[in-house]
Amino acid sequence: MDAIKGPSDAGRWFTHLLGFDCFPVYMPENSLREVSPRYAPDGSQTAFTDGYPLLVATTESLDDLNARLGEPVSMSRFRPNIVVRGAEPFAEDRWRQVSVGEATIRAVKSCPRCVITTIDPSTLEKSKEPLKTLATFRRFGRHVYFAENCIVESEGRVRLGDEVTVISRREPDRGNLVVRNAISVAYYVPHTKGRVSRGYHRRFSST
Repeated sequence: MDAIKGPSDAGRWFTHLLGFDCFPVYMPENSLREVSPRYAPDGSQTAFTDGYPLLVATTESLDDLNARLGEPVSMSRFRPNIVVRGAEPFAEDRWRQVSVGEATIRAVKSCPRCVITTIDPSTLEKSKEPLKTLATFRRFGRHVYFAENCIVESEGRVRLGDEVTVISRREPDRGNLVVRNAISVAYYVPHTKGRVSRGYHRRFSST
């Protein structure tokens, strides 16, 4: 997988925003990394993410988990790049096609969680949580799940506070459509570390 260093002014912007020295990199157009065809359509691509270009979670799912924990954890433990507010806990399990701002995304696979979630990203302290508690009610087969891996179906700009509409959902033996207009982007980060300021936006791309 190839990477090219981005412009220095972008590096300075991220350094100022995140509070530590960094610089952006990007994959050139001729460098392709396809996601697993077992779950996503042939030709679906990602770049530097773990397995899929987007990870979506809801604040309500985190609230549900934290209500079961002795000490709450932050959403940064799970490293999503789209966080939605206004849905029922773990509603994202049932989402299939979702519009987010100007983009349309598709949920293709629930995200199995590893021991990285047990490390506090602020202090680097390790514990058995939240995996220990998640395993009591989010274990399916051999894995414990939190959040949904997604791919981009239609490119578009996404901003903080954009409306999120569930176009269709996964539900056994049913093909009905469900529309929810009261949910919105709580925050959106373009990578796995740090936060972004209000007003930051980017254009989703499937490449």
